[in-house]
Amino acid sequence: VMVCGSSAYAQALTQMTDPCYVCGYYYQNGQRMTDCFDQNGVYIPAEPQLDDQGADAYESYRVDSAERAYGFDMMGDFTDDYDGEMVYGDPDGVHFIQSIEYRSRIGFYEALVRVPEIRGMADAAREASLNERFRSTAYTVIDEFANDARAILSDYTVEDAPHYQVGYDFRIPARSDSTLTLALTYYSVAGSSYYTTSFFNFDRRTRALIELDDYFVPGSAAASILRGEILRQMRLRMAADENQVFWIDGLLNPDEPLDWDALLTAVRENNGYYFNDRGELVVVFGKYDVGPGSMGAPEFVIPAEVRVKLDEAVDAERL
Repeated sequence: VMVCGSSAYAQALTQMTDPCYVCGYYYQNGQRMTDCFDQNGVYIPAEPQLDDQGADAYESYRVDSAERAYGFDMMGDFTDDYDGEMVYGDPDGVHFIQSIEYRSRIGFYEALVRVPEIRGMADAAREASLNERFRSTAYTVIDEFANDARAILSDYTVEDAPHYQVGYDFRIPARSDSTLTLALTYYSVAGSSYYTTSFFNFDRRTRALIELDDYFVPGSAAASILRGEILRQMRLRMAADENQVFWIDGLLNPDEPLDWDALLTAVRENNGYYFNDRGELVVVFGKYDVGPGSMGAPEFVIPAEVRVKLDEAVDAERL
């Protein structure tokens, strides 16, 4: 939310189309902080502000379906155990709250950052490490946005600044009887769009992070099985629909096939997999990784019988 001149802060939500707003806010430790630039692009340090927006300003997700929910009348769908903080996930197990929110707009240069905090993991040290990772990524996005915005204001007036959006946000894309998934997405939109999502999967019974790194080790039997299954699904999709295009079988360049070692390593390092509502493993590639931008971020559901083979291959290599 942005403000300039003498406009009332409470009116800012209805004035988002006015390009003169050059302030943003974020939430930290229960306090709303305002972060601004003046009209000359000079940075004004953050300071606490009263939150006069009320409950209608919140945007969140339903605990049961992960659908977006807006406004005070929707707040009954959330568990409220933390003095007004909304809880996503299992209130008595692994769950998440929104720890930081940052919004800023300078001309048509916009940023939205929402940062979750994990609570309820059995391993407190692992929980703290993940939360620090989320905050560090968010602060990097915010810092880069602020630096880019200052540079933009040195070349353009506020009204003539180019259109650009950047964000870092979270959601719960899936839950099953045994698993719960937290997704964090970084995105940017200018002339074209780019986004990447990392998934963090939790065992609802043990309250532990589920890690399947052994499936994606280059040169391993498990990686070979996984590659074969994904290739099989790619070919079936292209045969059934001419709009489905993957860079395999010479479609990109016969002399430059996809580097599957690099692709599966990226999936492992970026946490590019999750469990859907049926508990099935889903492998997700980034936009442009295995096909043109029109394919978005392709997902491949790994059948249960293939999961059995993957586990057997991993177990065999551990002997």
